Amino acid sequence: MVIKLTINGKVRESLKLIVTGDINGDGKASWTDYLLSKKYYLKLQKFNTLQKVAVDINRNRKMGVDDYTKIRLHAVKLRNLDDNVYYNPVPTGNSKKDKFIKAAFSALYRPYQWGREIYDSTTRPQGTDCSGLVYYSLRKIGYPIGRCTAATYSKYWLWKKVSFSKLKSGDLIFFYSDSKPGTIGHVGIYLGKGYFIHSSSTYGCVIICKLDGWYKTNFSHGRRVF
Repeated sequence: MVIKLTINGKVRESLKLIVTGDINGDGKASWTDYLLSKKYYLKLQKFNTLQKVAVDINRNRKMGVDDYTKIRLHAVKLRNLDDNVYYNPVPTGNSKKDKFIKAAFSALYRPYQWGREIYDSTTRPQGTDCSGLVYYSLRKIGYPIGRCTAATYSKYWLWKKVSFSKLKSGDLIFFYSDSKPGTIGHVGIYLGKGYFIHSSSTYGCVIICKLDGWYKTNFSHGRRVF
């Protein structure tokens, strides 16, 4: 779905919404979407980028049996798809951390653009890459740090290094690169309950994903800013 803000006959803002599980674009997840998702899994159907985002219920960058099963359960009204989607973060009790996460949420679904970060001086949708999202969110709360790459942020000694099992909401999480093994190539912000927010080149926008699959396999470490 596309929502447009029109002023004096001119489109000033446009926002594209992807409904989870809605593959055929009718605004809801239904039995038809389940059949399409099953055909895609069996390689009998091709999907475009938006359809791939809609069918990836777990947000783990791949489509599996669990994804189309959840669409089926939703279609027959046995389980709501909302049970599988992360929405609003739970307050942490740390005002700076909460504002940091809120700033990241304000960028949700902004387009992925390498080497960019969102600018506040324009109403036009601006893009950002993964480290740009971190920089933008920190800058929104007045944190004194410059624009760096994910690899540089991953080594920042003032932030405590944490393991996978010790992650808390607001921690930065770093992932190894596919193209350069052993080096950090991606960063996100952990939200708790096994989810994180990041600017994804795969999905083409800032999105919330489950810390599973590729992300868990390629996880390097976390850094505690607050």
